[in-house]
Amino acid sequence: MLIYPNPVESNTTLEYTLQNEDIISIELMDLNGKIIKTFIANEKRFAGKHEQIITLPSHLDPGNYIIHVSSASGQMGLKITH
Repeated sequence: MLIYPNPVESNTTLEYTLQNEDIISIELMDLNGKIIKTFIANEKRFAGKHEQIITLPSHLDPGNYIIHVSSASGQMGLKITH
């Protein structure tokens, strides 16, 4: 997975590749694991390369956060700075 630009002002692009068709969720979390915003919830994605534009909430305080991607196959988090 790759996210750019980082630090993020308002919009960022998340690139990821799926080896197989899967159902994924993408969420913004604080460093304590609290979900701040869900961008995708249990949506089917085909195998291959994907790009997802992520728009952070306008009320989000400056700081560090995690973009969390999960599926039945596993999960991964990327740290971002806002």
